[in-house]
Amino acid sequence: LDRAVKDTLEWIPLVEQPSGLMAYWPGSAGSVSLTAWVVQFLAEAREGGYTVDAELVGRLTRALEQALRSDYSGFADGESWAERTWALTALARMGKFDAAYGNELARRAQFLDLEDVANVVTAFDRAGQATAPAVQPLADALWKGFIVQLYQGKESYGGLQDRRTRTNGLLLSSEARTIAGMTRALAGRAQDPEKSRKFTILSNALISRGRGDGWGSTNANAEAILALTEMLAKGKADRPAASLTLATAGGSVPLSVGAGSPSAFWRGTEAGPAAVTLASEGVASGSSSAPVGARAELTYLPAAPGSQAAPRRDGFVVTREQLVYRTGAPTGTPPERIALDAAGSILTFGVSEVVEDHVQVVNPEDRNFIAVVVPLAAGMEPLNPRLETAPPEAKAAGTLTLEPTYAAYLDDQVAFYFNELPKGTYDFYFRTRAQVAGEFIQPAAKAEMMYDGSKVGTSAGATVKIVGPVEPK
Repeated sequence: LDRAVKDTLEWIPLVEQPSGLMAYWPGSAGSVSLTAWVVQFLAEAREGGYTVDAELVGRLTRALEQALRSDYSGFADGESWAERTWALTALARMGKFDAAYGNELARRAQFLDLEDVANVVTAFDRAGQATAPAVQPLADALWKGFIVQLYQGKESYGGLQDRRTRTNGLLLSSEARTIAGMTRALAGRAQDPEKSRKFTILSNALISRGRGDGWGSTNANAEAILALTEMLAKGKADRPAASLTLATAGGSVPLSVGAGSPSAFWRGTEAGPAAVTLASEGVASGSSSAPVGARAELTYLPAAPGSQAAPRRDGFVVTREQLVYRTGAPTGTPPERIALDAAGSILTFGVSEVVEDHVQVVNPEDRNFIAVVVPLAAGMEPLNPRLETAPPEAKAAGTLTLEPTYAAYLDDQVAFYFNELPKGTYDFYFRTRAQVAGEFIQPAAKAEMMYDGSKVGTSAGATVKIVGPVEPK
C-alpha cells in the first residue's frame, strides 16, 4: 500500500494539464471527474501522513472551482451536472466548500441523477452543513430513490428509481457506485426506525453486490469500500468488541473486531485449511448483537511458465504473429511470418535480427479504458520510432488501425492505452531487435478493460531462442 500511494503521488504531476485538470495519460485531455477523484485521494494521503505538494493541491482545487461554473466548457459530453457535483464534493473534502454553488446544484436537483444528488448531500455534510435547508429535500429524494420489495416474507433491495441512465463511459458510472454514494450520504440520517430499516436494506444491497473480485470495476470497488468504511464509523461507537481465533496448520492467531477496528486481516502463504472461531464471551450480556462476517480469498500463480500460456478469450480476441527480417536475406525479401497460434511455440532469432510484432485485437463492443500490453522476451530490445535517435529499421512496415490515447515503449513491454475504443478489429505493429543470446520466455500479449479485469483476452505464450545468424527460409 505504501508503495502504491507513493507511486501514485509521483505519477500525478506527470499528467497535470496546463488547465490544472488531471488527465489519464501524459499529453491527453484533462477530466473534471478525474481531477475530483485525485483531489480526494490527495486529501486522504495527507491525512494518512504522506507528503503532499501544497502548490499542486492549490492548482487542482482552482481548476475545480472554475468547473463549478455553469458556463464552463471542459466537461465530458453530456456530463456537466455530474462533473460539477464531483467537483463540489472534492472541494468540500479539501475544506473549500462553496455554499453558493452547493445551493445552486440543490435547486437544480431535477437535472441530477441519484449519484449526483448523493454527491451534493455528501459535500454539505463534509462542510459541516448537514442541516442546511437545501439538504433535506435531497435526502428525501435519496430515500425515495430505491425500491424495497417483499420476497418470501422478507424485504430486500429491488433496484434504483433513477432519473436517467448515464451514457458517457468516461465517468465509469455503475449501479454499485450509485448505491455506494447513496449509502455514504444516508449513513448519518437513519435515526428513526423506518429509515433505519430502509438504510439496512440499502447497505446490505451494497455489500451483497461485492462478488468475486469486487463490485464490477476498480472504480466501483474504491467507492464501495470508502462508503462502507464511513458507514461503519458513523453511529457504531457502542458496538461491543468481538474476539475471534484463526486456526491454521501453522498455529492459532487471535483477532479482534469492534467499534475502533471494524475489520481484522490475516494473510498466509502456506496451503491448507483454516478455521475462524467467534468467542461467545466477546458479546456483553444484554447488549445488542451485531453480525460478524468472514471473507476468504485465495490467489496463486500457475506452475507452468508464461511460454506455456494458452490463448484466453473472455471479452477480447487477441492474436499475435512475428515478422522476422533475417540477416543475409537478399534485398527485397519479405519477412518470415511466424504465427503464434498455440502455446509453447519456439522462436529462433539471430543476434541483431529485427522482428516486427503484429498483434490483432477484436473488440466486440464500444468500450472505455482499454489496455493492449505486449510483453517482450528478455533478450529483445524494443525499437521506439518516436525517439530522435531511433535507427531507420525502428519504423514498422505495418500501421496502427487507431492511434492510442497513450503508448509506452518500455524495456520489457510495449503498451497501447485507449480512453475510448469503438467496436471493431485493431492491428498493432512495432519492432524489436534480438540483442542478447540465450533462451527466454515470451509471455502472452493481452487486451483488457483497465477498470474491469474480467474482460480480458490473451494470445499464446512462446519461447524465444537468440543464437548466431539464422539462415533465411
